[in-house]
Amino acid sequence: YLSKNYVEAESQFRQMDFFIKDSNAIHNSLYLEILVKNELWQWQEAEALFESYVKVNNIPGNDPNYQGISGLYSHLPKLKDADKASLMSTFIPGLGQLYAGYLGEATLSFGLNAASLAAAAFLIYKKYYLTGWLGGLGLLGRFYQGGSRRAADLTVERNNKLAGSFNAQRKQ
Repeated sequence: YLSKNYVEAESQFRQMDFFIKDSNAIHNSLYLEILVKNELWQWQEAEALFESYVKVNNIPGNDPNYQGISGLYSHLPKLKDADKASLMSTFIPGLGQLYAGYLGEATLSFGLNAASLAAAAFLIYKKYYLTGWLGGLGLLGRFYQGGSRRAADLTVERNNKLAGSFNAQRKQ
């Protein structure tokens, strides 16, 4: 957990469940397992473990330190799909960035793609065929592909921020 290798930490908990027969050792590790589940965005499992943690440690429902346990996982963050964002930017440049919540980047992506296409059309119209083809359409291809990848990256970045904020509140 401390090295931020949460998949490996979860694997260690599975091994503990299988190999260690002492229930006290398992109960002592519940809190850490809850933190690992939170970091892996497995919030339903974390909530179930937290309920077990409360029962095992005999925490009364009226304890002021643990009030609001039932609502701790009631408002999960709404995460976006990176593949969907990439696909949206494939059809309309900038739409994936808009889906991810980055209006400025969406506007810039759409503008760069439109400007590249306009430059290519203008150069071809002025009979600079090679320059229009290589310069304008070459730039358009780069901006188009880069915008699609950037939309996916922005979506992942947004999801990490939301999940990180959600998990930080749960740690407290």
